[in-house]
Amino acid sequence: MLKKYELPPGYLYRVPNPSERIPGSDPREVVVYRDSMTAGLRFPLHPLFVSFFNEFHVTPGQLTPNSWRISTYFLYLCLTNNIEPCLRLFRSVFDMYPVLGSNCYAYIQLKVKLLLPHFPSSNSGWRRRFFFVRPEVGQFPFKTCWGTPFCKHFNEPLDLDHELNARLDKILSLKPPRVADERDMDNFDLGGVMDVAGFSHDVAEDITLSPLNKKKRRTDKGKATVETTVVPHSASRVTRGSDTRAYKEFGFPPVDSTVEAEIMLGCVNEKLIENLKNKEAAAMRRIMYTNHRRMLVMEEKVLRDLEKFEKCAADRDHDKKKAVAEVQSLLDKVAAESKKKDNENARLQKEVDQLRKKLETADDEAIARYKMSAEYKGNLHMYGAESLKAAIKMTKEWLVDDHSEIDPEEFDRYLRKRRVADLAAQKAKVTNHGGVGSQPAGSLDN
Repeated sequence: MLKKYELPPGYLYRVPNPSERIPGSDPREVVVYRDSMTAGLRFPLHPLFVSFFNEFHVTPGQLTPNSWRISTYFLYLCLTNNIEPCLRLFRSVFDMYPVLGSNCYAYIQLKVKLLLPHFPSSNSGWRRRFFFVRPEVGQFPFKTCWGTPFCKHFNEPLDLDHELNARLDKILSLKPPRVADERDMDNFDLGGVMDVAGFSHDVAEDITLSPLNKKKRRTDKGKATVETTVVPHSASRVTRGSDTRAYKEFGFPPVDSTVEAEIMLGCVNEKLIENLKNKEAAAMRRIMYTNHRRMLVMEEKVLRDLEKFEKCAADRDHDKKKAVAEVQSLLDKVAAESKKKDNENARLQKEVDQLRKKLETADDEAIARYKMSAEYKGNLHMYGAESLKAAIKMTKEWLVDDHSEIDPEEFDRYLRKRRVADLAAQKAKVTNHGGVGSQPAGSLDN
C-alpha cells in the first residue's frame, strides 16, 4: 500500500477489539478513521483545530473524511501563502452541519467561492476503518468525550474587520495547486502539506485497523494480493487495550515496562502474527459456537412450532369429524322424520281414496236405504192413496160429464164395496204371514 501516514513518536496507537464500539472506553483516547488520515489528519494537531474542537465541542473522529480534506487544504493555503490561520477566518469560509441520521457526526462545507481541487466524492465504508490514539504522556489539549457538535453556534454570522476581510479576499483569490491527476486529491502532496504545518516525520507503513478482519490489497506489479497486519511506528509503543492485560493477549510486555515492541519500520513481528492468528482462530471458534447455538435454538423453536402446528391440525381434524358426525346425525333424523311423514301421507291418501269411492256410491246406497225404511213405505202408501183419490175423483167427474146415464151414487156404492173386499183380502194375507196389517194402498177413507 502507499506510504502516506505519518505516525509520530510520543503517541500510542491501538487497534480496536472485535467487539469494541466507538467512541471507546478510555477517556484519554480519540477515535481516528483511516480515511481521515488519508484526507490529511496528522498528530500533533495544529492549534487552529485544537481551538475549533474546544469551542464547538468536536473531536477528530466526529468530522467526516471530506471535512478533513477541505480543512487541511484551508490550512495548507494559509501556511503556504503567509496567511495567519485563525478560527474566525475558518468560520468565515466554512459552515458546519450535523450528518443526517446521526447527531454525533458533523461535516464542513464551503459557504464562499473557494476554488478546490477535485476531491473524492465518496468514502464508502469509512466508519468501519478506525483505530485509537492517545498521547504517551499526559492528555490531549481538547475534550475527547463525544457529544453533539455546536453547529448552530459555528454558523452564526460574523463581523469581520478590515484585516480579516483582506485575508479572506486573498484566500479566495488563490487557485488550486496543480497535481498529477486532478481527479484524485489523494495524489496531492500530503507530506508537503504536513511539512509546512510543522510535521517532518518519516512516512510509515500503512496499518490494518482490524487485526481479526485482515484485508487483502493489490500489489503494484500484478494481480497478486498480500495480507497486511499491524505495523506500528518503531518509536511508539503499540497497545491492544487501555490496561496491561491487553499486552498479555498479544504477547507484549506491560505498559510499565520500557521495552518497546520488537518491530522495526516495515517489518512484522512473528510472535504478534502468531498471537493474532490464535486470536482469529478463537474468534472463529466463538462465532461457530454462537452460530451452532443459534441453529440449535432455531431448531428447537421450529420443533415447538411444528408440534404446535400438528396439535392444531389434530384439533382441527377432531373438530371436523365432530362436525361431520353432527351433520350426519341431523341428516338421519331428517330422513326418519321424512319417512314417517311419507307413511302418514300414504295412510291419509288411502283414506281419501276410500272416501272418494264411498262418495261415488253414496247416492245409490242412500236411495236403497231410504226405500228400505218405514218412512218410504208410509210415504208410498200415503202418496198412493192420494193418487187413487184423485183418480177416482177425476173418473167421477168424467163419468158425470160424458156419461150422464151412470148414477154417481151407484158408482160410490160400488167403490165402497170394493174397498171392503180389499181390506178383507189384505187382513187375510197378513194373518197368514203373521205380520201386522197396514192400510192398503188402495183403501179410501170414504
